[in-house]
Amino acid sequence: MQQRLKAVEEATAALRSSRLPSWLRIAQTLLEKGRDPVDTAVAARWSEDETEDWGVLVCRDGVIIEFGVKPRRDAPTRTTAASDVAITGWVEHGPDSPLPADLEIFRMDIEAATLYLHAPRRRERPFS
Repeated sequence: MQQRLKAVEEATAALRSSRLPSWLRIAQTLLEKGRDPVDTAVAARWSEDETEDWGVLVCRDGVIIEFGVKPRRDAPTRTTAASDVAITGWVEHGPDSPLPADLEIFRMDIEAATLYLHAPRRRERPFS
């Protein structure tokens, strides 16, 4: 579990502070949907090919979000702006709904993200 917590901590730090366009776009979308990135942890993120990333976010209130991001077709090759990244998927699952079958493989990551969000904060790195 410690390895999963460390991975959640690192990915969540990227969501909250990275200047990379894909992380900026995800954080911007959270805000647009009324969610604060500070109350959100990254349970998992992966690439299925060179152009599109997918992931799972966990919110402090128990909502689980599946997302997809990729550069817009008209974006420069070395994009630097969040506006050059498109959200290709965004599905929210309520805190009282059962875990969807396609997310079952991430159950331990989701549990680690939930622990991370509810752990008492000791400085900025609670699991280091």
